[in-house]
Amino acid sequence: MTVVEVVIAMYLLENQNPHRFKSHEAFGRQLVRRVRALSDMNVGTYFDHHSGKVKRVYRDFKPRTTDLLADLLRTIFGAAALTVVSLERRDAEAQRTEQLELHAALNQLI
Repeated sequence: MTVVEVVIAMYLLENQNPHRFKSHEAFGRQLVRRVRALSDMNVGTYFDHHSGKVKRVYRDFKPRTTDLLADLLRTIFGAAALTVVSLERRDAEAQRTEQLELHAALNQLI
């Protein structure tokens, strides 16, 4: 369920802030990064002898692998995410219309 929520949230982010992603591929790669970040499998560790501590290192897939995973996520969850995005747009438009009607009614009272 968490994966579904993250994918939908990413689609909502893209809808509300399209300038955050340079391209369709950039969005897909961020989508994969966010989904992979839900588990510890995307992080490697090594022992730093200078500090005496275990350090965490983020591991990226090769770009082709990331693009394939992005396509898979889009195929599986894309339709549901786009449905939520369209519902969100509709709700935002309804709220905007309601505010405009309220302002018009208040202006008529003045």
